[in-house]
Amino acid sequence: YSYRTLTKVTRCQSVNTVEKYVYYLEVSFLFFSLRRFSFKVRQQASYNKKIYCVDNGLAVAMGSRVSPDEGRLFENLVAIALWQETLRSNMELFYWKNAQNEEVDFVKKEGAQIIELIQVCRTLDDPKTRDREVRALLKAGDELRCQNLLVLTADQDELQTVEWFGLKGTVRFMPLWKWLLTVNRRIL
Repeated sequence: YSYRTLTKVTRCQSVNTVEKYVYYLEVSFLFFSLRRFSFKVRQQASYNKKIYCVDNGLAVAMGSRVSPDEGRLFENLVAIALWQETLRSNMELFYWKNAQNEEVDFVKKEGAQIIELIQVCRTLDDPKTRDREVRALLKAGDELRCQNLLVLTADQDELQTVEWFGLKGTVRFMPLWKWLLTVNRRIL
């Protein structure tokens, strides 16, 4: 989101008012935002942000969906777990996007180093979806010099070496439930 877009959508008169409302929602722990990763802080500030709800139940209850979007709920659940981890550590959390609009859902950073790149996708049954998710991970991994690549799914559990036009990497595919167990141990 951008504050200007939210101002237009809500038909609010002032960008400053919308910015304050988003701030109030975040400090009341209803929502939290992720910045797009860049090595330049000024660029981070100018990019759109992604917003997540702190509770999937609240997101479902307040959302206006025709059908359940399990992929978004998976991503939101991962965001919540990672956000809780950032509250208890020195880790920073971002998302990554390149000029071709390819996106990696989560970039974990500690100090000056990117420690992990995470994609979330309920199912990778469609080869196009699998290629899109893995391609973005490989590109981000190359650009950010990170070898720790993870895709969270509903049921896939394997380690796979992948290649895309000369970019190579080892991607860990893991079921969401298994990952949540490991994260909860780190948080507690």
